[in-house]
Amino acid sequence: MQEHAEERGIAALRARLVADPCVQMLLDLAGPHDLAVLISARDMDDYNAITARLFESEPAVRRYETSFVKRVHKQSAAVVLG
Repeated sequence: MQEHAEERGIAALRARLVADPCVQMLLDLAGPHDLAVLISARDMDDYNAITARLFESEPAVRRYETSFVKRVHKQSAAVVLG
């Protein structure tokens, strides 16, 4: 999302996104965008339905952009200690 949303509206959006099972990751960002949302969808029809449900009638969302993962080269949630 771009053009920073009002904090109370974005807090309500965060709560909705956290509660949604299609949302795999939700990150607050520094810079021109407020949030990054990782969504799991079966196919494009499912993706379109999810984004319509989550974003299109949401007042805190003025605009959103989509990027698709083409290939994963490394994925890890490990934290190196020491």
